[in-house]
Amino acid sequence: HRMIHGFIPGDKRFWAVLIEDSDPTKLANQTVCVEPAPKGVGTPATFIQKLWNKGYKIRQVLYAHEQWVVLADKRPPSHDRKQGLSITAQFPKKKIASIWRKKQRVTFIGYSDSLWILITEQREEGDPGQRMATKHQLTKKDIQNFWSEGYKLHTITYGADQWVLIGDKCEDPFQTQTFFYSTEFPEKRIYEYFKLGKRVHTICYSHGEDLWAMILDNYESNNQQILVDNEFPQTKLQEMGLI
Repeated sequence: HRMIHGFIPGDKRFWAVLIEDSDPTKLANQTVCVEPAPKGVGTPATFIQKLWNKGYKIRQVLYAHEQWVVLADKRPPSHDRKQGLSITAQFPKKKIASIWRKKQRVTFIGYSDSLWILITEQREEGDPGQRMATKHQLTKKDIQNFWSEGYKLHTITYGADQWVLIGDKCEDPFQTQTFFYSTEFPEKRIYEYFKLGKRVHTICYSHGEDLWAMILDNYESNNQQILVDNEFPQTKLQEMGLI
C-alpha cells in the first residue's frame, strides 16, 4: 500500500510529491483537500475542521500557486491523538512553549500566504519532547547542534525570512540522519541516496534564499519515489489510487 509522505511546492509553478510505502498499523487511508483561493483571502481553518469532523488527522497544510492544499490521514485508534490548530501572522513562539508545557508536540508547522500554520497533538507516553531553533541563515552546524544534543530533526521549514528547526529527542541522531542543501531541486541526488538505504524525512524550499534543504533518515524498508510536475498533480495521484 502506498501513501503520500508530503507535497513539496517550489517556485515557478513547481510541484513535487513524495510517495512511499505505508504502515497499515499507523495509517488507514488519506485524503487531499484542494481549495482555490486568491492570495491574502481566507485561511484553511474551515476545511481543516471539516476534515477533523470526518475523523481525519492533518499531516500537512500549505498554500501555493493560489490554492490551499491539506493532506490528511485516517489512523487506527492506537495512533489517533486529538489535534490542535493555531493560525497566526506572527511566529507562534509563545504558543509552541505553551503546548510543550501541556505535554503536547508540534506535528506540523509551515508558513503559507503570510500565515504561520501550527498543528499540535498530545504526546505519546514515553515521548521525551522536542526542541526548536530559528535561524536567518541555515548552516550544517545548526543541524549538527541538534544531533549533538540528542535531537533528531523532525521539521525544517522557512517563512518570514527565517528557518525554523524542530527536533525530537532520540538515542543517536548522528547515526540515523543525513543533511544537505542545494540551489536546484536535487531529484537525481535524492535517488542516489535511495540506493544507499536512505529516505527523505523532510524537505523545504526557501524562496528568500532560493535554497532546498533536506533531511534524510536511514530507513531501508520504506521505498520512496518522487513525482514532479508543473501543476498540482491531482489527476496523476487519483490514477495511482493515492487520493
